[in-house]
Amino acid sequence: MRHATPERLGDVVGRQPLSLAVVDARSMQRKRLAAPVPSMDGNINTLFNNLATAIRNVSVAVGIFAFMWGALQYATSGGSPHQLELGKAAMKASVVGVAAIVLAATLVNMVFTALGGGGAPGG
Repeated sequence: MRHATPERLGDVVGRQPLSLAVVDARSMQRKRLAAPVPSMDGNINTLFNNLATAIRNVSVAVGIFAFMWGALQYATSGGSPHQLELGKAAMKASVVGVAAIVLAATLVNMVFTALGGGGAPGG
């Protein structure tokens, strides 16, 4: 973590109270550390990459939630064979679903790369 140079901090302190100077120095540091906002430069490849990544991320999150739901059903079955089977089925289905999502994202990335679009970010 870099600190403000003494002359810069002196400039800030010289024009406002010390408490405001500290807040101002911290806000300037946050601006430097903030993640850059991705720009939409009008490129169809960028649009496709962003859309595919968003769909993949949401789908994987839903799959993980479904797995947790199945695990909760399994854990709270109380020995009921029907509830045990429901929990197992939900967990198996969510694992298959997440695997299908990852496979589909990989195939889409391979096709996109073969067509000259470059690799999808994070894909």
